[in-house]
Amino acid sequence: MKEDFLDTPRGREAMELWTVAQSGREDDLQRVLDAYPLIIEPRGRKDHIHLGIAIKAVMEYRPEPKGPAGGDWFMGLCEFMLSRGYVGSWRDVDEFVPVVSLALYTKYPDSGFAPMLYQDRYYLLGQVAEGLGLALPPIPPQHKMPERAQLYPALCRCINDYGEEHRLSRVQLAALIHNYPLPVFLGDNEMPAPANVWLAMGNDGEYQRIMQREQATWPANKDARRGDLIVVYARSPQAYLHSVWQVEDKAFPNPFNRYYFRVDSRRVAVTPPVSIRMLQADPVLGQLNVVRRNLQGMNGERLPRPAFDALLAIWRSRGYDFPSL
Repeated sequence: MKEDFLDTPRGREAMELWTVAQSGREDDLQRVLDAYPLIIEPRGRKDHIHLGIAIKAVMEYRPEPKGPAGGDWFMGLCEFMLSRGYVGSWRDVDEFVPVVSLALYTKYPDSGFAPMLYQDRYYLLGQVAEGLGLALPPIPPQHKMPERAQLYPALCRCINDYGEEHRLSRVQLAALIHNYPLPVFLGDNEMPAPANVWLAMGNDGEYQRIMQREQATWPANKDARRGDLIVVYARSPQAYLHSVWQVEDKAFPNPFNRYYFRVDSRRVAVTPPVSIRMLQADPVLGQLNVVRRNLQGMNGERLPRPAFDALLAIWRSRGYDFPSL
């Protein structure tokens, strides 16, 4: 089955992409990132900045790795990035793993570093691994920051063992891990009524990109479930609540993401803008702790029913009726 996939047009195209990536050229690596928007969603200029930092850090760090994807060496690289100010915290280290893995894949072809681009939908890696018969290491808990970074070399060792067992090249492995067909699940398509409303904040400059799409992943509370609603605030340059999304499945962990729990969602409404000043002026919304904090730490905050009713009233006052779900 694995060999059959690699011999398909999709498989050959994937191997060509990963062959070109071995050049280590930044534009070739950016082309790889752009090819997988489902698992590492585009973040505009931020993608180019992160990739450039990762390449620079890998080029500067010494000594060179001695063993196959050595865990101690990789953790040393992470600490080097922290000490040089390339990243600000271990949460940032986790978010850099996908681009660092690309830089390591090209810089050290004989050290067993595998590309690992599953930043936004890590659960899809589990589905691919199940289809391939590849055993993955357990995901570290949310607040175990250094341990979350150690997941990457552990994954590399599993992938390398699998490649040796099946006599696969590093290019074939990269193509299988990132392009192997996902299983099709025929489940219940009926969407339950919303049980909760949550808040989420979009990244700077993300508004136009997100509003061109019907589906997206958002940072979420671990208790978010299918059918729940997410009210999204654009931080910059708009700085207002702008849309509502409905959760398509329960929250899932993303160890290589700054925000550990995320949800797949579909957009259900583009609403009239509601600024933070409007929230603060409302007698109900203005009493929320998250509003008093100027929306700091709003990702995954639950919006109580009276507060959501107050938001609905603001929308109605502006001539907009939220759809019944």
